[in-house]
Amino acid sequence: MDPNDPVGELKEQASDAIDKAGDQISEQASRLQDLATDARYRTEDFIQSNPWLAVGIAVGIGFIFGAGLALGRRR
Repeated sequence: MDPNDPVGELKEQASDAIDKAGDQISEQASRLQDLATDARYRTEDFIQSNPWLAVGIAVGIGFIFGAGLALGRRR
């Protein structure tokens, strides 16, 4: 690296910063994927253990969503 080349130094710093940001994003994506996988398995376990409760929750959410759509169309 030429100390008399400030543009080259800035390019290298920018490249290093982009590489670091990419590594951090990749690490966070991996963590989120692990959390999502864990949530999926917990949800499956809950549904298998409590099928009728799961159906009731789904019906309730569907009712709330449908009511929200119906009210939104009136306006």
